[in-house]
Amino acid sequence: MGVLIDLTGKQFGSWLVLYKSGTTANKAAVWRCKCMECGREYDIVGASIRNGLSKKCLACAARKSKTKPFSKDPIKTVFMGMKQRCYNEKHISYKHYGARGIKICSEWLENPQSFYEWAYNNGYKKGMSIDRINANGNYEPSNCRFITMAEQQENRHINIMIEIDGKKKCLQEWCDIYHINRNTIVSRVKRNGITYEEALKQKKK
Repeated sequence: MGVLIDLTGKQFGSWLVLYKSGTTANKAAVWRCKCMECGREYDIVGASIRNGLSKKCLACAARKSKTKPFSKDPIKTVFMGMKQRCYNEKHISYKHYGARGIKICSEWLENPQSFYEWAYNNGYKKGMSIDRINANGNYEPSNCRFITMAEQQENRHINIMIEIDGKKKCLQEWCDIYHINRNTIVSRVKRNGITYEEALKQKKK
């Protein structure tokens, strides 16, 4: 892992970095930032600030619009998709999410606009999908990122059917059963030239 770049006290666009507030599930630094226009504070992944993906507070930008912020924004579809997967028992994907206890953090669930603003402040662009870094974790700032359509398709291709001990399930289901991240399994297979079953049953060193 690279050396941490201290962003404390630095300004990026309208953001003033106050302090390091934590890390994401994949160890990326998260910084508490203050909007110099309205005073609101947000937790933003450092790479999004340094790379210019997040330059300003979206709430301030929305004030200039005559319509409600995010009222016709595609990010609403992303949020509703999360909500359906976690709380609608009739949804086709509920068994992989809500049925396994995966939830949306209260901050986002009770105030969807906080999710919308977090999304744009952390690299979301139209057409991207939300991805949980830890497949067994909830939808929350420290465990979520956005991926492109190409990355999403790659993830789908990874979910091939695998038979273990006479039972056939997709890779994601096996990862859930073994309580291990799918990316870890894929990395083991590519790096060591082993089967998915061997990768799933491989003990941690």
